Amino acid sequence: MRRPKHLWIISSLLALALVAAACGDDETATDDADVEDTDDVDDDADDGDAAAAPEGMELVLFDGQWESLWILNDIFTVIAEDGYGHTVDAPTTSTAVMQESMPTGEMHVATEFWCMNIPDWCEEEVLPDDSSVEYSGVVFEDAVQGIFVPRYVIEGDEEQGIEPVAPDLSSVEDLEGLGEEFEDPESPGDGVFYGGIDGWESTEIQRLKLSAYGLDDEYNFTSAGSGAAFDAAIVSALEAGEPIVFYYWTPAWIPGVYDLVQLEEPEWNEECQAATDEALADEIDPSDAGPELACAQPSGEVGLGGWAGLEDEAPEVLELLRAMDGFGIDTMNDLTAYMELEEAEPDEAALHFYEEYEDMWRGWIDDDAVLQRVEDGLRERGADI
Repeated sequence: MRRPKHLWIISSLLALALVAAACGDDETATDDADVEDTDDVDDDADDGDAAAAPEGMELVLFDGQWESLWILNDIFTVIAEDGYGHTVDAPTTSTAVMQESMPTGEMHVATEFWCMNIPDWCEEEVLPDDSSVEYSGVVFEDAVQGIFVPRYVIEGDEEQGIEPVAPDLSSVEDLEGLGEEFEDPESPGDGVFYGGIDGWESTEIQRLKLSAYGLDDEYNFTSAGSGAAFDAAIVSALEAGEPIVFYYWTPAWIPGVYDLVQLEEPEWNEECQAATDEALADEIDPSDAGPELACAQPSGEVGLGGWAGLEDEAPEVLELLRAMDGFGIDTMNDLTAYMELEEAEPDEAALHFYEEYEDMWRGWIDDDAVLQRVEDGLRERGADI
């Protein structure tokens, strides 16, 4: 996370002021006009102190290594740091660590809660009225996750000279017998399924489901150590026009930029979810996953929130998270596309948000002094507002 540039500017100005004072005339030569000027300076200094953000706390944000989360974290950071004086840290971690550390206050903010993938934890720690973690609102109203292939696998692509290799492919069950078409470069003759990112609950779910669908004898399961590595493996195949089958989700830039087809799966149901939860809790060997786990992962709303103890320590943080309710999947699709097309970093996509969605973020702030500090901070960060 970027730190405000104005801190070193203020320090430099103070140093210059001390040098000027040391080199000035003896105080006995000070006339009335000089005294009046000094009073004016003191008044200005007092005004500056009043406008400065109070010293805040160090906030720890959840960073589970995916793009929309990075962008939301950077959007949140601008107001938390520049507006309220907090410092922000977002160490790379896993969903499991977030589940352990947020209820205790070791972690403070998650700008995305995918409760659909961790329902038991959310039921216990997030959703009750007296929970240790506040569910502050809905950041995406209709997120999707599932198993995808490039459209050219099914229909071919005449412009790229790609012939269809699986013209009848429409569902996950149809993957049976097609392993050789999705060949594992590290194990010729076997297929490969790209199942997600290490440390994600959804990755372990996909590992179970590969067996539940009866595909684990034909397809090797692979995951990546980071979001960047996972995306790189997928994009490499897409750019080369090679067959690939993989788990993915929206909002994200890859489904927005490339023409993909989501494969049909048996509809999600409570019985399948319960069986999946039990398998995860018991840490069963994926090869033992039975057909009772063979259903789609749920899609739906994604929330955001923070440690409930912030209500006492920094209530403005929870107020900001509540204000971000309704951020919207269309907004994030725009930002992830901007990030890819402009080869931008997440913090640059966040500044793009502040430039293009002023009506939205200004509505999050109801204190004029805070708003002024955020505007000043954005300009120092390079935003054109």
